[in-house]
Amino acid sequence: MLTCNSLLKRRPIMAITTTSAAAQAWRPDAHMFEPGNVIPEALINQITTPTTQIDGDAVAVRIAVVPDDVADLVPEGTLIPLTDPELAEVLLMTIKVGKILRVSAEQFKQPGTSETLAKGAARAIITKADDVLINQAAPIAPETTPPAGLLAQGVTSAGAIGANLDVLIDALAGVQAAGGHPSHFVLAPDTWAGLRKLKTETGSALGILGAGAKDAAPVLLGVPLLVNKAVPAGTGLLVDKTDIVSAIGPVAVTQSDQAYFVYDSYGLRVTFRFGAKVVHPERHAKFTLT
Repeated sequence: MLTCNSLLKRRPIMAITTTSAAAQAWRPDAHMFEPGNVIPEALINQITTPTTQIDGDAVAVRIAVVPDDVADLVPEGTLIPLTDPELAEVLLMTIKVGKILRVSAEQFKQPGTSETLAKGAARAIITKADDVLINQAAPIAPETTPPAGLLAQGVTSAGAIGANLDVLIDALAGVQAAGGHPSHFVLAPDTWAGLRKLKTETGSALGILGAGAKDAAPVLLGVPLLVNKAVPAGTGLLVDKTDIVSAIGPVAVTQSDQAYFVYDSYGLRVTFRFGAKVVHPERHAKFTLT
């Protein structure tokens, strides 16, 4: 009579082959990269504060925040007042951007092709991610994604810049008065060009921001400045990166010869999931240039 034991004695147990243990030819060629390493110039890495890393395709992430509080004056030798901290959370929605490229097997096998394709896909990811972060319209209920961009999250409108920088000076003061710490100006290319053309007085060739090469320094009113084509023409933002919380997943790069098998071609897929949320809209400002 056959029993489990006799079967085990007659046929050895075959090892289960998992993806990580399989030969390279049987494994999907997938790699995960830290966004700060492969797309450091993406705005999400420069003007937000990553608070958590997305695990998989998490659409919603809850992030704990502690509202501002006030300390007490304590005379020497007296009891320090005990207060319970107020705890709150921000529900942060995320979105995934992706790109797929197809290339013939002959071209793919040429030296440097895969690296060139990866760089091109990374640029496409950055362009789309920047646009979503700045301009994405707020979803209409009951929809919750894609998450609203910074311009659609109720940031303060500082007005239009005229012949001087007074609007920007007032915007800085307003953000600071609201408890913010201005970290960056983010301007459209034409906005930056327009500011550099402002003159000290009518008929003068001297620009408000300085003359010659000195005005090219990426600093405006003492605040670091970024120029990005994702910002709408004639527009700019003043942000406090510590008040923009974000969740960022890895940049996933996968290549395969299966999807386009009948074409004798390779496919390269790049995906990136992220989300950002303004905690205090009054600590940020948007403005235009007339």
